[in-house]
Amino acid sequence: MIRAIEMGVPLIRPTLDGVSGAVDEFGIEIIKPTEIGEETYRIFEIKTGGIITFYRIAGDLPLHILNLLIFAAGFVRFLYVRRHRDHI
Repeated sequence: MIRAIEMGVPLIRPTLDGVSGAVDEFGIEIIKPTEIGEETYRIFEIKTGGIITFYRIAGDLPLHILNLLIFAAGFVRFLYVRRHRDHI
């Protein structure tokens, strides 16, 4: 369900016993889940297309950039310590 909210798309979660949940593109519950063994039907409207979210545009790119910066800082620190250790 988290990934659907990140991407801004609706989600219907089916199970063997019926619909266990449905949320819209904002993460708001559309219907109440069916109970185990409950025989019923539900009619509801789902909008397709979703909304544009930051995650939908950028994806994991900010995380990859952060990882690269952390790696670069660690590598620079390693070189600094290695260079100054030889002069002691």
